[in-house]
Amino acid sequence: MKYEQSLDEIMAGNRLETSLYELTFQDDIEWRLLCNVSLGTKELETFKDAIRNNYFFEMYIEDLPMWGYIGDFEDEDVTLGQMGGSHTFLFPHLHFKVGTNNAQIVSVTVTIERDSRVDITNVHKPTTVQFSYSVEWFENHELPWKMRMTRYADSRFLPGSFEIHWLSIINSFVLVLLLTWNNKQPCQDLKGHTCHPCLSGRKTPLKYRTMAPTRFLSSLFLLSSLPSVIEGGFFKKKHRRQKAGMKHAEHDAIHLVVNKVGPFNNPTETYRYYSLPFCHKHADEDEHKAALEEDMPLGNDGGADDSIMSATQRRIKADRVGAEKHKMRLGESIVGDRRETSPYELSFQDDIEWRLLCKSTLGTKELTKFKEAIHNNYFFEMFIEDLPMWGYIGDFEDEDATLGQMEGSHTFLFPHLHFKVGTNNAQIVSVTVTTERDRRVDITNVHKPTTVQFSYSVEWFEDHELPWKMRMTRYADSRFLPGSFEIHWLSIINSFVLVLLLTAFLTIILMRVLKNDFSRYMELDDEALEEEESGWKLIHGDVFRFPEFPVFFCASVGTGVQLIVATFFLLGLALTNLISTTRRGSILAGLVVLYCLTCSIGSFVSTRLYFQMNGKAWVRCVLFTAALFPAPVAVVFLWVNTVALAHGSTSALPFSTIFTIAALYALIAFPLTVVGGIAAKNYASHDFNAPTRTTKVAREIPTEVPWYRSRFFQMVISGFLPFSAIYIELHYIFASMWGHQIYTLFGILLFAFILLIIVTSFISVALLYFQLAREDHRWWWSTFINAGMTGLFIYAYSFFYYFHRSGMSGMLQSSFYFGYMSIVSFAFFLMLGSAGFHFSLLFVKHIYSRVKCD
Repeated sequence: MKYEQSLDEIMAGNRLETSLYELTFQDDIEWRLLCNVSLGTKELETFKDAIRNNYFFEMYIEDLPMWGYIGDFEDEDVTLGQMGGSHTFLFPHLHFKVGTNNAQIVSVTVTIERDSRVDITNVHKPTTVQFSYSVEWFENHELPWKMRMTRYADSRFLPGSFEIHWLSIINSFVLVLLLTWNNKQPCQDLKGHTCHPCLSGRKTPLKYRTMAPTRFLSSLFLLSSLPSVIEGGFFKKKHRRQKAGMKHAEHDAIHLVVNKVGPFNNPTETYRYYSLPFCHKHADEDEHKAALEEDMPLGNDGGADDSIMSATQRRIKADRVGAEKHKMRLGESIVGDRRETSPYELSFQDDIEWRLLCKSTLGTKELTKFKEAIHNNYFFEMFIEDLPMWGYIGDFEDEDATLGQMEGSHTFLFPHLHFKVGTNNAQIVSVTVTTERDRRVDITNVHKPTTVQFSYSVEWFEDHELPWKMRMTRYADSRFLPGSFEIHWLSIINSFVLVLLLTAFLTIILMRVLKNDFSRYMELDDEALEEEESGWKLIHGDVFRFPEFPVFFCASVGTGVQLIVATFFLLGLALTNLISTTRRGSILAGLVVLYCLTCSIGSFVSTRLYFQMNGKAWVRCVLFTAALFPAPVAVVFLWVNTVALAHGSTSALPFSTIFTIAALYALIAFPLTVVGGIAAKNYASHDFNAPTRTTKVAREIPTEVPWYRSRFFQMVISGFLPFSAIYIELHYIFASMWGHQIYTLFGILLFAFILLIIVTSFISVALLYFQLAREDHRWWWSTFINAGMTGLFIYAYSFFYYFHRSGMSGMLQSSFYFGYMSIVSFAFFLMLGSAGFHFSLLFVKHIYSRVKCD
């Protein structure tokens, strides 16, 4: 039954309801049955999907909230995301702990008991579950009733590594001040005389006055990458990557490269692997032997030496050092990879039963870092050749999530990693990493120094069913989303059928209506036509009146055409495997390069259209085209890169990557934009070829129109219908862009993109006909905006996906997500707006060329 709620509770999303739990003041309950339920497949799938997505519940006693997790899962094989060998557990028993002071309730917590958990891995097997609870009351004299909420206010959900580095920010501000102060130095005019406005009293020439803001903006742009340069890694010699596909001889050294760590639910929020206190150096043979003797039973003389030789045929060299940077490709830097060396010693076909990596005594600072990372579900990423593998840093049990302080919980670190490497024809084709719960270390008490033995083991096996060229297919087939998110082919087919039916319907209707209009207008003479109450022929003298802000309009159309061409090239290259869809960042890197190479197309289209509109300032049009899309991208990048730097995340692009992208734009994109504008000026036709003449005085536009013909209603319809055609596919694209899923259905994506353009164009033409029929000749901008409204719907969907379909959270992840989704939506706005305008222009020219007009 529902509770009455205040307005602020409703706005916060609370939906308070009664429960079956029976609690009485100061009466402890050791165990009590709540209900006995037999769960079928549907109920078990609901619970399992919720547990896999880390669902939590919220309860209240009086006004005090408490939280807990619904269940947990163990031994997940994160490498392929297929939950191989994993188990999903439901927590049916809750333990309530209620604190009182002076006969008033001042604190409440709820914990779960892992001993009573129920395995619901097999959802096809009906399971009987006993939901139960227990209650414990205690006196909390240190907490008065008026201060009961302070325990919630003092909680911290962000790890310490997220703290803002004030020293870097202060250094950045000092540099900005120095750079802007330098712009006040005296300059020289064209004759070589000093022209400082404060000294000579003369005005500085415009050429020199514009240098100050330009230098300031450029310095601010480079400032966003300054900490990555100061960090000291840019000028250091970097290691070369181990070439993939090499045929190894037995005992060849295999390099294991570490990359990054971060919260599993926030794919963009990543940090250097060595931001956590992992081992930098490998233990030598003496340390390894001593560690073996500690675990060896008494009386086993010489067992340590035998174990060393049986574990591997090669001696421990201990010559590899971690935290040294690797060379990376452009796409890898863009997606936030920061590959570094590791001290792990692997050799081809040499199994290792157990080997000590290092023995480290962790203090309060190191334990706190590990504990906060574990409670934020941090995962790590490693590479062998070009094959990635993932695993969790640790786990926690019996967490009391009420205060975020893990009261009564246990935090475990996984210090042992087991690598399983598959080979085929002396080539490495598969890698996985798993953790062993039996070797976990309890680090709950961070104030107690803890000695941890980091270790690893290696298992090699022959994988004859997987050839080297197909090694990436295992990642392409991986599923990080629960089973309910599988691609519904029937829904996709239904979407395509609806698109085709909608297109056919609009085509038939328009053809019949236009046929009637043509026959009616041909039979009427001019006097009879003037007596007509309405009709699109009446505005034949105004329909080709050029729009306002022609420079901005032409630049938008040209940029949209450029993005469409770049998108088709990208999808074509992905379909033909010329761009590897499984290689890290290859899609983003390809998109950057293709955008630069197609700049001449956008400039040519925009400049030609501008000349056809009798424009004179064609250079301004070229400059607008060159900056229309890169400028918003640069603004968003400045913001998200600054946030990433403040958080110390690897998502902040290094200086080398920023310099490479800036060089691509300055040396390729901008020159090609100028070349396209010059080509349009000298070789393109400047004749608009309007079938009717434009009058000198614009015709008055009727102001009274029905609501369903209003501009707002048309914008909603023109955006919603194309969006509904791509809604199904959009979900999986989001899961790939902002998750751990690899998207490979580029054939379907290309088909959906073509249908999206067709549907948008047809709807734009249909709405344009209704606009002309009500004698509204201002169709240029309205057609472009109507067609581009789907981009706004995509951005609105991004909010729904963030809050209801993902586990993302935090300032860093939100900045990246909403910042770059605004760029993606803006790109769709330009592409679809340009496509809709060109189809509409052909439609208008066609219908006015078919009727007789003076």
